[in-house]
Amino acid sequence: MENYNPPKSVKKVIRFIHQDASKDQLIVIQKLLEYAINSRIKKLDSIKRMMG
Repeated sequence: MENYNPPKSVKKVIRFIHQDASKDQLIVIQKLLEYAINSRIKKLDSIKRMMG
């Protein structure tokens, strides 16, 4: 993960969070990110269990 460069869309979201987002928008973004990350982790865990 040393050379990881996030996609431009992630960089744009981070910039939006730092510069323009209201508290309500931050809460929505937080919920969306938490859901997406948790779903991906669960999917990777299930694949790992299936492969042994």
